[in-house]
Amino acid sequence: MPVRAHALTPAQLVHHQAMSRNPSVRDALSTSYRIEGELDVDAFVRALAGAVRRCEALRIGVSRDPDTGEPFQWLRPEPTGRTLVTCQNVSNASEEEFARYARSVLAADIAKGYDLATDYPFTFRLLRHSARLHAFQVTFSHLALDGRGRSLFLADLWRYLAYLGGEARDEPAPPASFLASADAQAAELAERGDPTARFWQQRSSRLRAEAGPRDAVAPVAYAEEGVALTVEVGGPDLGELRERCRRAGCSEFQLTIAALAGALFRVSERDLLGITVFVDARTAAERDVPGMYTVPLTLFLRRSEDADALLREARREVVTLLWNRRVAGATLADFQAEIAASAGLTTDAAATYLKDLVPLRPVRVGPVLARPGAYDPVVHRLSGGADLLVNSREDQLRMRLRLGPRYAAPGVSSSILAELRAGVGLPPPG
Repeated sequence: MPVRAHALTPAQLVHHQAMSRNPSVRDALSTSYRIEGELDVDAFVRALAGAVRRCEALRIGVSRDPDTGEPFQWLRPEPTGRTLVTCQNVSNASEEEFARYARSVLAADIAKGYDLATDYPFTFRLLRHSARLHAFQVTFSHLALDGRGRSLFLADLWRYLAYLGGEARDEPAPPASFLASADAQAAELAERGDPTARFWQQRSSRLRAEAGPRDAVAPVAYAEEGVALTVEVGGPDLGELRERCRRAGCSEFQLTIAALAGALFRVSERDLLGITVFVDARTAAERDVPGMYTVPLTLFLRRSEDADALLREARREVVTLLWNRRVAGATLADFQAEIAASAGLTTDAAATYLKDLVPLRPVRVGPVLARPGAYDPVVHRLSGGADLLVNSREDQLRMRLRLGPRYAAPGVSSSILAELRAGVGLPPPG
């Protein structure tokens, strides 16, 4: 039967090109769960099979057209057996040894990457320590799912398990077709052209004109050395932070971006700082479609000693990028290439915002409780600069900052941490 070719989303195209240029780019999203209680393994595997069947993004293959060399995606058959999930008994270990083993297995799965010409875009493992303790290890190719897509899939898995266990009367409605969405967006771009192209061309010209020699920095070799810092905001401090955002007309993410920029300007001589933010380009109709829609968009902030002015500029930049997030993959790739070729423009930080997503919360289904993150390995992202992950919940704002070699020296990293805390209204670390 001939394979039906489907378009890639712009987000997939940009990520595919990045991996083609640099095969060492890590291509994995991961989640681990500690499952406590009497797990019905057969029902769990059936639920997993059903969730994968309902999620087109987890059954894609990606190949290149032999004539044009352009990538396209196609739909694989439903996986079965070990192709779907590896079940393994690790009962002859202590709980501590079991946890170490679970982390090592997940770390290996993250490191191996994916070739979607031959592989399914996921790896699932169910490790059994005892009838009342299992580890569920999840790894996805980033060409298939973004952070929201991962959350949507896992939410569907737990709902489907509840349905199979009789907790829900009706089978959950399946998500809309990811491949149909990708094809529709490609058809729209082919018919109308990229409506954001002029914006990105003008932005590139303006930034290159504004960049001065003081912005240029020597490239830093990528390495896994660095430090990881955590800032947690809760209680009255969180209330004050959100009230400050309300008064300033900004979001939590815009505030944390401004705080990060202020911290990095303190330890740098540059006048222009590039921060790549990962923006969900889904439309309202695609909001609940698991797939890869997140595009990397770079904002640039000018040095300012005025924290309020820096916040206003961060807000303006973020809003401008959000208005132009439905960008064609080729347009965004051209913009990124021009920026990379400009000596005075350097992207030295990345920031991601996640709001109360499923992988961050415990899940109770029938007799079991699944706790996320219990077996997550310590994986250092390759970065010469700074990487900020912001997780927002109703009762907490948690920032995890990873600093690469450029900023990892003790005096520098401690200064960045203090300035970041000050930027969100917290005292220096005690």
